[in-house]
Order: sequence, then structure tokens, then C-alpha cells
Amino acid sequence: RWLKKVPNVLQDINNEPSFRTRLRLGYFRFDGNDAVKFSFEDIFIVDKLTLSGEYQKTLNNNFENYGADLNYYLLPLGGYLNFSPIVGYRDLQTSDYSSSGVNLGLKLLLVLSRGGGADIAFTRSWVAPGTAEEVALTKISASYAITNNLRVSTELGQQKASGEKQRQVGLFLEWMR
Repeated sequence: RWLKKVPNVLQDINNEPSFRTRLRLGYFRFDGNDAVKFSFEDIFIVDKLTLSGEYQKTLNNNFENYGADLNYYLLPLGGYLNFSPIVGYRDLQTSDYSSSGVNLGLKLLLVLSRGGGADIAFTRSWVAPGTAEEVALTKISASYAITNNLRVSTELGQQKASGEKQRQVGLFLEWMR
């Protein structure tokens, strides 16, 4: 490549994503109950637009959560800091309440090591905002690579509906593409 034409390295750094597409599988505790989670994160559709989705379920069937979101990263993809509005759909079912509908929010991504080595992500969103079924979701996750394509990840989360808070904590394996 260098022999044909001198590349614009700064442009490559700014436009080549500092994070990769990930598949995540693992165990978590939701409000004291054992659960499993499968998710995919940041599948690139075009430019800065990505698709993420998840499915969570407790083993005793007291909780189920699934949905998909579109993220549009507002800063250059190669940076160490980025944020994105979230627009998607979510369906939540607990033993106490249920909610489904539009999911709106914000995601903040701090990339500690380019190429998927380590990052911290914070998301805050609302399912069915402005309705009686509104649910606020807050998550923070930290991930660290143990090989070129495999990472371990932890996640802390809170779900708030009608003044009732439920917490979750999880440990996951991620495969990066």
C-alpha cells in the first residue's frame, strides 16, 4: 500500500473503528434470580450506524427482556471517546409488571485500547417513554480482551419502573469479529 501511494494515516485513525462487533453470552443475577443473556453489539450497517440486540431470561421465568437498538455514533469512529443516541424496540416482562415499545436513550463509549482490547460503556434508556408503562434502564459494562478475538466482560444494571428498582450483575464471554 505504501509503495502505491502514501496513505493518510490520520484519516485511517479517525475513520477506522476503535471498537469491534461483538457476540456476548453469559450468566447474570437479576434481582436475586439466576439468568442467562445473549447479545450482539455494534454490527455495522453503514458508516457510523450500528445494530445491537439482546435476549435475557431468568431460569425461573420471573424476568424476560429482549429487543434491538440502532446506534449512530456522533464522533469519529477511531477516537477513544464516542457517544450515540439509541433508538429501538424493547419488550420487558417481570412477575410485577410488563412494558414494551420504543426504546430511546444514550450510549457513552470509552475505548481504553483500540481494536477491542478494553472498553467501558454506559447506557441509559427508557422503554415506552411518556406512558404509564415507562421503564428506565441503566447499564455500565467493562470489557477486557484475553485473546485477539475473546474478551471477558462484566455488567452492572438497574431497571426502574413505577418507583420499583431491580438490579442485575453479570459476567460474560465476548467473541469479537
